[in-house]
Amino acid sequence: MSKIPQCPSPRVCQLSPVPWTESKIPVLIYHGVLQVDQFVLMLETCPSEEMAARNLCDNDDIATSLVLDPFLGFQTHKMNTRYFSYLRFRSVNIRKEVLRKILERLQASGDLDDAFLALTAHHTLHKHLLRKSKLQEKVFKEHVLRYLRIFTDASGFEIRPCNRYSSEKNGAKVLVTRQWKKNEKMQFLVGCIAEMSPEEESSILRHGQNDFSVMYSTRKHCAQLWLGPAAFINHDCRPSCKFVSTGRDSACVQVLRDMGPGEEVTCYYGDGFFGENNENCECYTCERAKGGVFPPPPLENQKFEKNYMENTK
Repeated sequence: MSKIPQCPSPRVCQLSPVPWTESKIPVLIYHGVLQVDQFVLMLETCPSEEMAARNLCDNDDIATSLVLDPFLGFQTHKMNTRYFSYLRFRSVNIRKEVLRKILERLQASGDLDDAFLALTAHHTLHKHLLRKSKLQEKVFKEHVLRYLRIFTDASGFEIRPCNRYSSEKNGAKVLVTRQWKKNEKMQFLVGCIAEMSPEEESSILRHGQNDFSVMYSTRKHCAQLWLGPAAFINHDCRPSCKFVSTGRDSACVQVLRDMGPGEEVTCYYGDGFFGENNENCECYTCERAKGGVFPPPPLENQKFEKNYMENTK
């Protein structure tokens, strides 16, 4: 996140001292870059070699193009801006009705391998996979499966369009589809971490274009990508969930309070992520509390509301 968004962007890494973990994790915002400063989180552990930054960028771009974009009906944010997979693989974008049939078959059979083969049957993408090593092909498949698992009954959540926030034309949000109890973990709502060298940071990131899902480690002094289904989670000052580590380069979501179908999965980005004291925040909590960008009601209305509340006690 080389640039601070002016709203809770769905593709921004949501990390904070309180919701992320029970221990106190100092989080700093410096020139719009999220900085985490302890070696206790998975983002501070050593990412696996196969989770290289460029590979994660390519895999996420193609996976979202194959699965999410035709489902949502618009192009979600992509990491590759100059040689973006949409240009190289735009012919493999699946029509919505074709994707619907694949997803219906997946929901009926639960066969993720069959769904993956159906999605990647296009000859252009098949040739792309042939150029990958066995390990790279395995990692790519697993990343596509992360998005396909969203549509299984076991996931318990879905990704839907969201146009709430001022800086997002084609935003998204994560909603739960079943009852979730406090402290339960959404095992399939995952995000992936990949460290970037200074050279990769310079060649990959474009200010204001694809720096929507990048965090910065003050301990390791390097930028880190945060991509996957969990990167679509929005911010709220009273979050419903937090992130918990699932490995050296991944995390899933843990529920902070009981949730029911249709409720949004949110996490807390930090105390000053949207300006000083989050004065530019556009979350639901700020709207209800008349905080952030939402101005308080006029003094006359405040007096009226106070008198009304006193007279109706």
